[in-house]
Amino acid sequence: KVLFLHARSPLSVHDFINTVRALPLNIARAMYLEGGPEATLYARGETQTIERFGSYETGFNENDDNAVAWALPNIIGVVPR
Repeated sequence: KVLFLHARSPLSVHDFINTVRALPLNIARAMYLEGGPEATLYARGETQTIERFGSYETGFNENDDNAVAWALPNIIGVVPR
């Protein structure tokens, strides 16, 4: 099972982890990938597309004004077999 979580709200890594751990998901392992405007979740299925991106980043982009997805430095791709 894979669970992808994205939060646009400016949370510290520790606060995000604590929020996720408080959910009834029984998560054993997690990987934190990116924050700020670079943080993007894009998923496309047969009938639905989801695109979410971050904005706030301490010391770099301290606002919630970002309205477009930035170029992606790293991508995790999943395709059916």
